[in-house]
Amino acid sequence: MAFLFGFTIDKIYLYPYGGISKFNLEMNVDLKKELVVLFMGPIFQILGYCFIMHFSFFSSYHEMIQTIHYSILFFNFLPIYPLDGGKLINILFGYKLNFRRSFRCAIFLSYITVFLLFLYYIKTSLSLNVVFMLSFLIYKITIENRNENTYYNKFLLERHLNSCHFKRYKKIHSIDDFYRNCSHIIQVGDRFLTEKECLAKKFNTKY
Repeated sequence: MAFLFGFTIDKIYLYPYGGISKFNLEMNVDLKKELVVLFMGPIFQILGYCFIMHFSFFSSYHEMIQTIHYSILFFNFLPIYPLDGGKLINILFGYKLNFRRSFRCAIFLSYITVFLLFLYYIKTSLSLNVVFMLSFLIYKITIENRNENTYYNKFLLERHLNSCHFKRYKKIHSIDDFYRNCSHIIQVGDRFLTEKECLAKKFNTKY
């Protein structure tokens, strides 16, 4: 599905909880396309699980395969960035909030979810594997959080270089208020700037 939409797959990382695909794609891509690509991973996992369960060869391992399948599926949809659940939250927030706020909400929710998981496992069975998993997730969330400005500047630079256009328009008051799926009119005092004028001023280029 990523190839069909013209996304370039940069790397595929394999972790203890599953895999993460890194796409070298524009940050101003249609949110609906991102949603479709995001859901295709879990959908193909479900299809693969149903396919395997029809083979008698795996009959002795059905319970184990079922446990692994549902564990990975549930875990992957936890609202933790950069898991699919965290990406889904970021995309959904992106329909109502600007880029920075949607990203920060996804990061905040990720930290809260990891904290709640930690409390849950303390009361049930906190093993070394669980500590490793939660620590690794906190590390990944923190790295993503530190990259916020880098992501946002890349997001703006793409708009400046590619002249992105969207059907929806938003009136905003700061260059920090850009939305992912909108074009913008920027109000500065009594003046109104086009998106192109504002971005040209930010990147010190001639409009």
